Amino acid sequence: MDMAPATVRYLSWNSARLIALVLNALSGLEKYYKHHHTELDVDGVFGLRIIQGQLNHLYMDFKEQNLDSEVIDEIRNLSRHANEIANKAIPFVASRDPFYYKQFRYLLTHPYDITHKAQRIDERLRWLEKEILGKRFDGTEMMWFSEKESDRCFAEVLSKDYDVNNVNSTCAISESCLKRMLATRGLSGYRLTHQVLFAAVTQIAPCANVVSEYLHSTSNTTMDNFLKEYCTNVIDEMLAFQKNAHILSRMNTYQKDLLMEQVFACGQFGFVEICSLHVLVAVLSWQHPRLGCFRKGDLDDSPINVALSSPKAAFLADNFTSRKLFNDLIHNDYCSTHSATVASGALVVFLRFLLDPGPWPEFFLADQPVTLQNILSEDQFRQYRYARWVKDSFPVQLPLSRPPELGWSPDLLAYLVLIAFVCIASLVAQFGCKRRVKQVYHFAYKN
Repeated sequence: MDMAPATVRYLSWNSARLIALVLNALSGLEKYYKHHHTELDVDGVFGLRIIQGQLNHLYMDFKEQNLDSEVIDEIRNLSRHANEIANKAIPFVASRDPFYYKQFRYLLTHPYDITHKAQRIDERLRWLEKEILGKRFDGTEMMWFSEKESDRCFAEVLSKDYDVNNVNSTCAISESCLKRMLATRGLSGYRLTHQVLFAAVTQIAPCANVVSEYLHSTSNTTMDNFLKEYCTNVIDEMLAFQKNAHILSRMNTYQKDLLMEQVFACGQFGFVEICSLHVLVAVLSWQHPRLGCFRKGDLDDSPINVALSSPKAAFLADNFTSRKLFNDLIHNDYCSTHSATVASGALVVFLRFLLDPGPWPEFFLADQPVTLQNILSEDQFRQYRYARWVKDSFPVQLPLSRPPELGWSPDLLAYLVLIAFVCIASLVAQFGCKRRVKQVYHFAYKN
C-alpha cells in the first residue's frame, strides 16, 4: 500500500530529540547485526529488510521536504547499510538453516516496504469479551491454529520465487490458510498479530488480488476493512499498559516482544492509536547501551513459568511465539534476533509518526505529557546535532515578522480630542460659572 504524500510539519525541540533517539537506536541495531552477520538467523535478516524497506520509503517521501540534511542523509544511509548487511548474511543463513530460509526466502531477499496513510481504529469493531474467551479456552481451536500451522501459511506465500515472466509463479494460498489467517475472529496475543502480519506479507508478495477476492467472496469486505477490524482489537489489548510506565517497566521478555510486534503490525498501516510516548521510551530503554541489541532476560521470564494449574489458565499465557525461547540467541550475550526484529519494526513505525504524525494532535508523540527520562543508549552509537534540526526546520520563504509601524490612528485622534474637550469644559465650568458669594466684612459701622 502506498503512503499518501507526507505533510510538512516542522520539527519542535521534543520531536527532534526523539528522532535522534530513534535513529541512534537503529544505528545500534545495525552495529550489532554487522558484527554478528555470520551468525544471524531468519529473524535477523528479516529485521534488516524491515529497516531497509521502511527507511527507503521514508527517504523517498521526505527528501524534498524542509528537513535538515543530516536527518535525510542518515535515513538513507541506514537503509543502504541494512541492505549491505543482509546481503552478506544471507549465504550463512541459507547454509545453516536451509529449511527456514526456503520457507521465508521471498521475505529475506526483498525489502519490506509497507506504509499507509494515517488512520483511526473503529471502536464499534471491537470483539466482545465472550467471543475472545470462547476461542481462547477452546483447546481444539488452539491446536488448529498452532505455531506450526501459522508458519506453514506464511511459507505458502513467501517460499516462492515470484517472476512476472514465469506463468507458474502466481500466488496460490490454500483454503485452510486463508480461513485460518483471514477469517478467524476472536484470537489474541501472537495469534492475532500474526493474522495482521500475514495480511501484510500478502501485500508485499503478489498475493493482494487473491486475498482481496477471498475477503470479498466470504465476508463481503475489503482488505482495508479487515485491517481496521483486526487492528482495533490488537490496539485494544495494548491499552491496558500503553500509558502505564509502571507496567511497562515490569514486563518480561515475552511481553516486551509481543508489545513491539503489536506496534509494528498495526503501526505500519497507519493506525495512530499505537502512538504512545510511554511505549517508545520503554522500547528505547530496553536496548543494550553497549551492544546495541535487545537481550532476553532470565529463564524465569517465560510466561510458561507462571504458577498455572488448569488448562484454561495455562492457555491464558498464550504460549505461541514466532520463535521458541532462547533458540534465537546469538553467541553468549543473551541478545535475541527476534527481539531485535520486532524492535526494528516498532522503531521505524515510531520514526514515521514522528516525521508525519497525521491530522490528530492528541496522538502527536512529541506533544504527549510524558517526562523523557535519561536513555542509557542515547548518543552511544551516533551523536546528532539535533538542535540544528529545529533551527533549520523553518521554511526559507517565511518572511521575518516585524512590528506594525507607528501612526496616528483615527481612534487615537478621536480619543485625544475627547480628552481635550473634557478638560476645556471643566476649566470653563470652574472659572466661568462660579457662584457669587456675599462679601463679609470684618468691621462694623457705628450708629
